[in-house]
Amino acid sequence: MPSARARLTNAILHVTTKRRWRADTRIESVRARAARIDGRLGERSGHDPGESWVIGGVPCKWYGTAGQATHGTLLYLHGGAWCLHLPNLYRRFVTRLSALTGLRVLLPDYRLAPEHPFPAAVDDCLAVYRALVTSDACRRT
Repeated sequence: MPSARARLTNAILHVTTKRRWRADTRIESVRARAARIDGRLGERSGHDPGESWVIGGVPCKWYGTAGQATHGTLLYLHGGAWCLHLPNLYRRFVTRLSALTGLRVLLPDYRLAPEHPFPAAVDDCLAVYRALVTSDACRRT
């Protein structure tokens, strides 16, 4: 069962975004609206830019301290229906997730549709996963 916070977030998204997204809505207008909301979120939070890497050929950001990688790695695949990217929202979430779990979190910036049709995003996520499991980044010591 979803938490009260999840239900509230879904209700806010329904009013601000979901009900305005129709089959004929252009992705550029959806992204512009999402970027405005994401920008407002970024103004209200501390700034942790993350550590930029390219893993499996995909740009990614690490959150948490490097020492946390000895405890494990969490690969976080953001939402957005494979066509939206809200970096401030994700940054806030994964920074908190890292602090709560004690794990370092990796956030890939996979290719988005419709510019990169299916299965581009899935391929990117799989490439990052494969690179992680064959590297020292997610091995326990």
